[in-house]
Amino acid sequence: MRNRVLVMMAVVVMLGSPCLLAAKAAPEWTAKIRKDHPRLFFNAETWPAVKARALGKERAWYEQFKSRVVKLEAELAGSSVSRASRPRIEGGTPSTQAPARDLGPEAAWSAFVFLMTDEAKYRDLAKKCLETSLRYYEQCFAERKTVNWYSTSRVHATMAWDWLYNHLTESERSEYMSRLVRVIDNVIKAKPSIYRENMSGYNTGFYGVRNSLWFIGCTAYGTGIEPQLVNEWLVWGREENLKMLAHRKTACGDDGGGASATLGYIFGAYPWAEQNFFYTWLSSTGENIAGNWPHSAMLANYVLWNWIETGGQPLEFGYGDTPHTRNTLPISQLYTHMANVQHLFTEAAPKAAALARYLQLRLPSRSHASTWFIYPFLLSGTDHPPEPFEPRDLPHGRHFETMGQVFLRSGTGADDTYCLFSCGGILDQHRHYDALNFTIYHRGFL
Repeated sequence: MRNRVLVMMAVVVMLGSPCLLAAKAAPEWTAKIRKDHPRLFFNAETWPAVKARALGKERAWYEQFKSRVVKLEAELAGSSVSRASRPRIEGGTPSTQAPARDLGPEAAWSAFVFLMTDEAKYRDLAKKCLETSLRYYEQCFAERKTVNWYSTSRVHATMAWDWLYNHLTESERSEYMSRLVRVIDNVIKAKPSIYRENMSGYNTGFYGVRNSLWFIGCTAYGTGIEPQLVNEWLVWGREENLKMLAHRKTACGDDGGGASATLGYIFGAYPWAEQNFFYTWLSSTGENIAGNWPHSAMLANYVLWNWIETGGQPLEFGYGDTPHTRNTLPISQLYTHMANVQHLFTEAAPKAAALARYLQLRLPSRSHASTWFIYPFLLSGTDHPPEPFEPRDLPHGRHFETMGQVFLRSGTGADDTYCLFSCGGILDQHRHYDALNFTIYHRGFL
């Protein structure tokens, strides 16, 4: 009887093993994830083209970030990345160790420069930035503080690990990734939730901490590091991204738009989640799925109809959660968003790609946003841009049914009249109190 009980206990332990459960739960599609690294945004096959672009057409962009890395290397010179010297959260910080702070983007910049130059000092700097960031994330959790409303820095830390993978020891790979997984898992499971920690999901901007789960799952899958959580996050991340795409497709209808009609969001951070999933699914599996979701390209049409031409800085109608201080069109990310539309959708949505090119050329500032510095190195599809589609013969009005907006205008010039009437729609994100509101602009808001 005793032996039978011991055997039963052994079976329970084996069945409860995270590795076995994770392996059993892995769907068939996970076999598409490439076995080698890097996997995020580029891979061994695409890296030569990325490097050539960084040394060619985007040389100035690359040099801009390399100069930041060089400056940071001098700033952090002498600080240590040794685990042995890492202080406990409650302890003091040795003088040889950089103070804990968020250097996630800097870790990715440094890792990229290392791959470009093969100079060990940049590899060491990337490791230093990664370790410094991990200490910061751990410290934030210990103090129940948010790292950032956005996942961007933590995703960049993940990118750095992915890009450095072949140049880290096995113990370094395990330590860095395990610490990242554990601290993010702690944040997600914290009760009560950490104040100002963005836990948003697929039906929002999807740029909070949970957005990072896809990237971690994608690069750490199959490495044997924290397998239960990594496998769970890989599957959840893919499913959540597909839900996001389906939700935004519905929100766009056949006109364009997205998960919010407030332009600071939809022209700002909202497109990142879509674009990043397209790029990383492609780099990790070899499959280009962007063409399956052409609604994403219709962002260009929504930009066009929200654009109030002034002859200078374009304006917007001020719909939703907009401060109404200047009502200037939020354009800081638009040049890059429109570049991504051209690169990803020239074949699947050629008219939208051509319209994106037209809008790029109308922007007062024609430069990329630096939030996701990697984008310009991927945009080979913009080397031969489509002929700009000029909206000369479009109708004087368009009803964006799902967004709950009717746009009217006499033309697209600075002397034309522009009107927005708000009614209906299927979204509640950042709508405020705009139902049955109308706005008229003719050389000023009337």
